[in-house]
Order: sequence, then structure tokens, then C-alpha cells
Amino acid sequence: MKRILVAVTLTVVFSGCASMRVKSRQLHVSLNQEQKANILRKQIGLVLENSNLRLSAVKAAPQETSRYADFGNLQPGDDMSDLSRENIRAGDLLLAVNGKVVPAETDVSARLASLREDARLAFYSPKDFKVKTYSFPSKELLEQLVFSQIPVEIGSAKVSSVTEGSWADRSGFKAGDQLVHGFFADGEGYKYLLLSLVPAFKSKVLYKGDVSFDNAGKAYDVFIRTFADRESLAGTEKYSLEKESFLKLSVISGDKFRIDTIHRRRFLGLGVHFNCPSDIKCGNVPAQVIQVFPNSEAERAGFEPKDLIEEIDGEPVEGSWQAIERIRAAPVGQEMTFKVRRGLKEVTIKAAKGLVVRE
Repeated sequence: MKRILVAVTLTVVFSGCASMRVKSRQLHVSLNQEQKANILRKQIGLVLENSNLRLSAVKAAPQETSRYADFGNLQPGDDMSDLSRENIRAGDLLLAVNGKVVPAETDVSARLASLREDARLAFYSPKDFKVKTYSFPSKELLEQLVFSQIPVEIGSAKVSSVTEGSWADRSGFKAGDQLVHGFFADGEGYKYLLLSLVPAFKSKVLYKGDVSFDNAGKAYDVFIRTFADRESLAGTEKYSLEKESFLKLSVISGDKFRIDTIHRRRFLGLGVHFNCPSDIKCGNVPAQVIQVFPNSEAERAGFEPKDLIEEIDGEPVEGSWQAIERIRAAPVGQEMTFKVRRGLKEVTIKAAKGLVVRE
């Protein structure tokens, strides 16, 4: 699941501002907020509204706190060089201590002094729209953090309702949750044959950066792009095109703070994974299905793991690589006939390529 985005991160030098306001070149740019809200409600069962948070601001902090930066939250697309230089700065807002939200009315110094163990602190930086986490090994360091007595109010996107049984419900979202920040990365890549012989891979980053959810509209824009499946692949017949979106969300839920990750990969295909990796030539390795992706055309057609494909459209299949190439070359929506060996039985399956989504 992480292969494409990691490849994008390692092989492409992305230029541009690290802080991203997702405004230009968006999908659905012609839609108003009500229309975007309807799309998200129907597609993932999430409805948002504008809200705000009151948080405590750092007044002074010890030097070189970057050494205590918590890298446990690193995800594909995160910039190690940026993280390694991040110190706690005056103006940073305290979100949580050891996963518990710290209300602005709290005496933060007393709260930190009461801790009996190592402390993990999460901050939101309104200057560069980043969420930063630190693990402090001693109380002496915590005592050097000084907080302002005047709370700071920031905007947020609040979950107003969640549709029962929807993606949002299954993912743990609840009415009242507040979205503060998101790290969003979007990329695409495709496989091809170099000089008609050597499998190769091209990739590029489309978007990458931090997004402040200081209103519901910004959150809608990012969610729509993350879940824009058919739209992101529309108008192309690149048989090997793959789109990948990664969204890391900072969520306040009741008195708890958490970081959720959404990682979605989509492509046009049948929805089966063979015993031969799709990016190398395997010779005459039998075309045996080892995985059928959920909600794919292959699953709906009746493919099962361990199925051995012997023919496609009446033509013998000599191996996995040949089966992969024939499926890739077939037009989207054109029905293919597969002769399959399933144990001692011979089965005929009709299926067409379509949208495949992996999460």
C-alpha cells in the first residue's frame, strides 16, 4: 500500500511551499460548499460544520527541543529534515498531554507538574499549520515550558453528524469530533516497458503539504480529493495508471487527541493479485490468483484465491506475466472470458476491468 507514495517521496524532488492551502487545481472547484457537503455525506457519511477551539499558547520554551521530537508519527511523505529542525516556539498551541486534551482553562504548569512519568506533548503551530509531538524524559524540561494565561481561539472543522454504517462510522468518527489539521499527499504513477523489454515505473507528486482545518470548507476540499476515485482516473486509458492519496488527520474527540491516517490507492484493473509481482517478468510461472481485492470486478464476477487462469478470451495463457499484460491491455468495461482451473473443476468466469480501490 505504501509503495507508490514512498517511491514518489524518494524519487521526486517536490518544489513549492511546504505549507499548502488546497485551493488551486482542485477537483470539484466549481461546486459550492453545500454541494461538497452532499458529496461527502453520500460517499463517506460525514457532515462537517464550522467551529472553534480555545487552547493554551506557549510563552517560552527551552532551547533545542527538536531533539525530543517524536518520530513515531512519521508517515509516507513526511519530511525528515523539516521535522529534525522543529523546536517548540512561542505561540505554539498545546493540544494534548499523553493523549488527553488540555482545555484552555487548565493550569497547564500544574498539570505538567503532576505527571509521574515521561510526558508526550502535542502542539499545533498556527504559523506554519503543523502538528508537532515531543516526548520529554524528565520533569526538569517540562518545568521550563511557560504558558500564557490568555487562551487563543482558532477555527476548526467539527463533525456534526455521522451516517450509521458508513465509512466514517467504521473509521471511528463521532459527532462532536473536531478536525484541527491535516497532512495531505497526493501522487500518481504508472508502469511501462523501457525499450519494450524492461519493466519501469514513473511517478510524480501532485500535492503535498500541511492544511489547517480552520473551517469546514478546507476539510471538505481535502476529503473530496482523497475520495475522488472515478474522477481522478476519468478521461484516461493509461492501463497502468495508479493514483494514491494519503491524509493524516489530527482529531480531538471528547477529552482525547488522536492522529488518524487515511491511505487510499486506486487504479483501473480487474482486482486480482497474481503469484507473479506485476513489475517484473516472471517467465512461465502459472497465472494463479493469490488475492482478490474486496469490492472489485473480480470479486463480483466470482474469482477466488488459488484460481489458475488457463485461457483468456479463448487464447491460452502461458504464465502470470502474459495474463497481467492481457488484462492491462483490455479496454475498461470490455467483458473478458476466463477459463479457470479451480481444484479439479473447470470454471468459466466473465469479468471486465473497472475501478479498484485499496485502503
